[in-house]
Amino acid sequence: MVPRPRDLRRPKQRPVPVLLCAGHLVHVHLGPRGGRPEGDGPTTDRGRGLHRPRDRHADRRPRGVLPGLPRGRRPRVLRLLTGRFARVPAKPFSRPAGLRTPMAAPTTGPRVLLHVDMDAFYAAVEIRENPELAGKPVVVGPDPRAHPRGVVLTASYEARKFGIRSAMSAVEALRRCPDVVFVPPHFEFYGRASSEIMELLRRFADHLQPTGIEEGYLDVTERCGGSYARARDLAGEIKAAVRKEQRLTCSIGIAPTKAAAKIASDFEKPDGLTVVEPDHIVEFLEPFSVRKILGVGPKTGDRLKELGLETIGDVQRFNRQDLVELFGAFGEYIHDVAMGTDTSEVIEPSGPPESISTETTFEKDLATYEDVWPELEALVKSLHEQLRHEKFAYRTVTLKARYSNFETHTRARSLKIHTSDLDPMLILSQTLLREVMAPGRKVRLIGVRLSNLQEHTAPQATLSKWAEVSKAPGP
Repeated sequence: MVPRPRDLRRPKQRPVPVLLCAGHLVHVHLGPRGGRPEGDGPTTDRGRGLHRPRDRHADRRPRGVLPGLPRGRRPRVLRLLTGRFARVPAKPFSRPAGLRTPMAAPTTGPRVLLHVDMDAFYAAVEIRENPELAGKPVVVGPDPRAHPRGVVLTASYEARKFGIRSAMSAVEALRRCPDVVFVPPHFEFYGRASSEIMELLRRFADHLQPTGIEEGYLDVTERCGGSYARARDLAGEIKAAVRKEQRLTCSIGIAPTKAAAKIASDFEKPDGLTVVEPDHIVEFLEPFSVRKILGVGPKTGDRLKELGLETIGDVQRFNRQDLVELFGAFGEYIHDVAMGTDTSEVIEPSGPPESISTETTFEKDLATYEDVWPELEALVKSLHEQLRHEKFAYRTVTLKARYSNFETHTRARSLKIHTSDLDPMLILSQTLLREVMAPGRKVRLIGVRLSNLQEHTAPQATLSKWAEVSKAPGP
């Protein structure tokens, strides 16, 4: 039996907190509607929660409402950004660590970390290459009038106003916005832009850790002397450089921990800047869903929900030792992230990682190979572009499929030699997908991982050399 949660009593009402945003103290203003930060929705499956007295349920503060706010009132934060006030709405990804050389943490004072996330990256690059698309609702993905089984890879912010989002079927996107413009993906454009952006970011960082084709962490503690005011100015310089040199926009979060910096970079999009100083990190994190914590997936989210832990604030008030007993070292990590004490470092790449991967959850569960393959093909091509721009070669391809009942299966195949070619990656992915698709079983998530990586400097392998493959057990 899962132990009954402790320390979940609602704390005494406190004054409305003050956050430091873009270097300025701002108060929380009351909005007209109840709710929680944008994008912070509940999991689709309802967990079998513990029985709790009705009055404790009723006494609990709704998610997204900061301490001290009346019930049913939604906080709005105003932030000073580039000389004007802007409303702050409220949105993660990390590459598994491989052989890296950790850097020493600063000996005194708080760390100053940035998370830089490009805005609607694929769509933004397409609009940059074709200025006629500016201001129009743009979807990167196949046109459903020619490919009815296609899915949305990403959507411009104009398209998102119609509720269009990644992994949605292209048919549904067209239904929601008949004027939407579909653009086929050009992964070579995205890879080239990503390489240039990472080189740009390196100019501003003491240490840089790319975590994907469109985002990365910067440690600027030494460069800014531990000053968050200087970090805000530096972030403004980064945004200006990205706009001038790449004709793109990015959103930046600044915080003393990687987890808080990432959440902050998603707090206002597009073209946002959010600063969370150490003294305000607990209040900032409190309203967000526990699913915002990197590593908390559907299963862990459901287990936390059974304990009454749905927001990061719930975790802050939960007994740390109970989390450790239930989740081990991961429980420590969850609590540290919630309390703003996580010490995960910005780690410079040092040789190939153990693997690189990507995955997506479908808006609706898919039942056939023909439905799933277009989305998987796009994931594979995107991952291949990341492989190319990081100059790695792979030998093993692993497919991950999660069914509608949340059961997860993996299948893997290994080549005889390393290669950076796309063709074997596509062929193996097709083979593995046919293995996991079964009659009567619908797929809700699909992912692909490349492993057995090495630096790529040799000429490309010929088709005859890599054609022979061997089975590798799925992890």
